[in-house]
Amino acid sequence: MYQSFGGRLKIVGRVGVGIDNVDLAVATEHGCLVVDALTANMVAAAEHGIALLTAMARNVVQADAFVKASQLSINV
Repeated sequence: MYQSFGGRLKIVGRVGVGIDNVDLAVATEHGCLVVDALTANMVAAAEHGIALLTAMARNVVQADAFVKASQLSINV
């Protein structure tokens, strides 16, 4: 990958946990900096977990299926 950029690649950024899929020896050899954003999605992941727990506690999936299967109509 580094050769295809003709020496113009200066930094490799990874979002997520770990940089095990980046060859650090080759990056160092080409003078390329490797960085990762360990906590980039931490808040979003926590919010998603809370939303899933809330949906399970309130039976959201079952309620959605019931409404769709019943073809309920609301008279306003």
